[in-house]
Amino acid sequence: MRLIADGQAPESVLAEVRRREERLKELEKEREMVGQPLPDLDHAEIRKLCGVRLDRFRDLLLGDVPLARQALRKLLPEPLKVFPAVVEGRRTLRFEGATTLGPLFDPEVYKGLASPRGFEPRLPP
Repeated sequence: MRLIADGQAPESVLAEVRRREERLKELEKEREMVGQPLPDLDHAEIRKLCGVRLDRFRDLLLGDVPLARQALRKLLPEPLKVFPAVVEGRRTLRFEGATTLGPLFDPEVYKGLASPRGFEPRLPP
């Protein structure tokens, strides 16, 4: 412990301490947000906010590949599965996988949204 306090521990240990300190800061911010009142948004405002965020995300994907990869890692916690499909006589692709949409939205907006019944995540058998 003394080596860590003095900054003389191995770099891997110091890096892990820094990583955990950053995670603690993130958790503290999340805890503060949970106690705040929910925003009063109607459907039109939510649609508008979603459209703006998705436009920004599209620009990100097309503009900065390394940053886009980092963003996709946050949105897709596991690999997507892609299958060929036919919809209304047209050949297309069907995607399956889990997503986390929170990073697309401001935290105060995101915490107030919930999926309608029937969209709960399916647990593996």
